[in-house]
Amino acid sequence: MHIKFKTKVIVVIIIFATLNAIMAIGAIFMTNRINTSSREINATLKTLDRKIITTENLREALALFKQTSEQVEKYNQYFYRPGNEINLITDLEDIAAKNKVTQNIANTNFDNLVNSRINFTVTASGPLINLFKYIADLENYKYFLSLEKISLTPVGTIDATAGATMPANLSLNLSLYVHQ
Repeated sequence: MHIKFKTKVIVVIIIFATLNAIMAIGAIFMTNRINTSSREINATLKTLDRKIITTENLREALALFKQTSEQVEKYNQYFYRPGNEINLITDLEDIAAKNKVTQNIANTNFDNLVNSRINFTVTASGPLINLFKYIADLENYKYFLSLEKISLTPVGTIDATAGATMPANLSLNLSLYVHQ
């Protein structure tokens, strides 16, 4: 009877050892599966993060593009359009009259644009202060107007007491940007 007890104990120990080994192997197998799944999930999360960042960047870029497009559309109003030469000359004459200077427009290329520009020369005469105001108004003209060359010369002898009222002649080479 004693042997049977010993045999029973050994059988129970073997069963427990076998179950323990099976559980250890199962635990190792499950740990490997969990680690593999964890790496796959982390890789997927990194990919999704990159896609989210890319999507956010694209949204920001699209919003910036839309905003820029809206602003660029507003720029069209600042470009002169061919065919409005009479209005352009009238505007320039109005600026001269406002500043009480006489003006002459010459050397225009209204009929032959170069680099989407109209180039012309304006000569004006009047009191020095009025000529400065005239130049300021030209710089604030509603179209993109570039003053390429400015030449200012006094009329007669220079009189220090005349100051801003001293008569002078002004010559301007101008370029007007044209939207075609």
